[in-house]
Amino acid sequence: SEMHQVLSLRKRHPDPVIAIHPATAGSLGITDGDWVWVESPYGKVRLRAEFSDRLAPDVVDVEHAWWYPEASPPDYRWKESCVNLLFGDHHFDPDTGAEPLKCYLCKVYPVVA
Repeated sequence: SEMHQVLSLRKRHPDPVIAIHPATAGSLGITDGDWVWVESPYGKVRLRAEFSDRLAPDVVDVEHAWWYPEASPPDYRWKESCVNLLFGDHHFDPDTGAEPLKCYLCKVYPVVA
């Protein structure tokens, strides 16, 4: 469940986050706290940008398995921000269904209202 349903934890961390280097974000027109799209050939997800100078400028770090417990069942809006969708459905472990890919090329750009 990734503990998203625990209210005290959710209050401290309410949104799905993508960590991005400030210089990279600036070159993409993204400011700290903006909602952004992260896209691959398989899909796109919406996340909140959080600046981190601990990452290389050509790397982003995205939280996996995000869902919204306050949303209606059965899907809890998991397709909105679950980074697992960016890897397609061709490389799952046949026994557990787990996604073995931990890195992938992606495009990051601001969500335009």
